[in-house]
Amino acid sequence: MCTIWNFSIDENWRYKILRSDVLTKIVRYLDEEDIKVKEAAGGIISNLALSPSNHGALVEAGVIPKLVSCIVFHVSKDPVQIIAIYTVAIMLKLSISHDKGWYTYSVTYIVNLLE
Repeated sequence: MCTIWNFSIDENWRYKILRSDVLTKIVRYLDEEDIKVKEAAGGIISNLALSPSNHGALVEAGVIPKLVSCIVFHVSKDPVQIIAIYTVAIMLKLSISHDKGWYTYSVTYIVNLLE
């Protein structure tokens, strides 16, 4: 996982990761008990979120609910929570200028979860 996290910094690798079946597995790793595995999965997703063109695929893979659950259900400031907050912030910031639908979906999902 850490190797993929390191590779995901590169734009070309982000594309390869996103176009393979690896993304669904990475999203599932956000449910793992092992904090290091969760941290690596969150880091990969965070790097993938740096490319606005990846947002649609990330949403379809179920990233938003998983990241929000990392934020809401982890009270401590563990690395996974910090990465989840950072990733959601990146995606929201980039989506404001690129994808109004994603922004609306994200905010609505978070608000409904918190109510």
